[in-house]
Amino acid sequence: MDNLYDHDRRSKVCCMSAVAIDIDPNSLVQLRHLPESARIFFPPIDALDPDDITNIIDIEEVMTRIQGMDTMEIDAILLCCGLGGNIIDIAPLIIEELRKSYVEPIFALAVLPCLDEGKRISAKAADDLDLIQEITDAVILFDNETWSQKIRPPPQRPRRKRTVLRARYAGARSPGR
Repeated sequence: MDNLYDHDRRSKVCCMSAVAIDIDPNSLVQLRHLPESARIFFPPIDALDPDDITNIIDIEEVMTRIQGMDTMEIDAILLCCGLGGNIIDIAPLIIEELRKSYVEPIFALAVLPCLDEGKRISAKAADDLDLIQEITDAVILFDNETWSQKIRPPPQRPRRKRTVLRARYAGARSPGR
């Protein structure tokens, strides 16, 4: 989303408004182009159930921020979300509220987890995808595994030590000596 926002601004089209929501401050700090006012941080406050994101994120505050943006001439709403994590769990609540206020289609840009994130994350991502497909008008999938393999540097080949063998025969001289 950050790069889309940057491209929108650099191209002078300026047709995109964006809001980033997270419970991880590091994720929000890594955004280079999105203005600070468009970043919403909710600190995890429920010590009894820190994984229940629906108790941490205030949907009313999110909707207030969204409705405060210039939304007079929107064509669609794009929800960018990572599958398999816990922030995606608020998507149904946000989409439900968006549908009350907007008639435009809601699309999801859903990021698949990498294989090294484990089977549990992959299984949750599959469930998340099923849910997102039911509540949005369309889903665009981004394959994080394929992308991450393309940006990783190629593995270094182990350097082979060349061993030069010189044979010396007993009583024989090597040529030229």
